[in-house]
Amino acid sequence: MDPTNATAIRHKENFLKVQQITLMGSSADDIIRPWDSSLFNFYDPSSPEDVSDMTKHNIYIDDTFGLRTMDERGSLKRIPVDGIAHTDWLDTDAGVNAILEQL
Repeated sequence: MDPTNATAIRHKENFLKVQQITLMGSSADDIIRPWDSSLFNFYDPSSPEDVSDMTKHNIYIDDTFGLRTMDERGSLKRIPVDGIAHTDWLDTDAGVNAILEQL
């Protein structure tokens, strides 16, 4: 994204208006691949089989849309949760309880 582009600037400004973002993901997710992309982690371009933390990628380093700013100001929570399949977040006690614990 071009940081001088008016649309990109507006998207970043709007994203940064959010007071708190809580991201949750589970290694048991059978839909999202890689599962930890739900925590803004990405496949490692140098090793496509591996996933690397969001802080290693340009989208974070360059603060393209405000992700690094959110993280640095403490407004971004990333919570890995074991044993929750994709469709179980709202359909099981374990999934619902994992969410409720963050409220």
